[in-house]
Amino acid sequence: ELLEAAMLGKLGRLKAFLDKNPDQLNLTSVKRGWSTLQVAVGFSKMEIVAELIERAPTWRPSTTWA
Repeated sequence: ELLEAAMLGKLGRLKAFLDKNPDQLNLTSVKRGWSTLQVAVGFSKMEIVAELIERAPTWRPSTTWA
């Protein structure tokens, strides 16, 4: 349901799902292993991308490259 909402740009559906299931934010597709964010970017659903980034936990980028 979450990945489909991301693919189709259904922001209301995505928000409702994540409000009920916040632990599913990093869900990945079984077929390709794509994250919800990758699906949204791949289908150019920028409202979805913005919502997912807004809900993402804070992270710090690495200052060194391996």
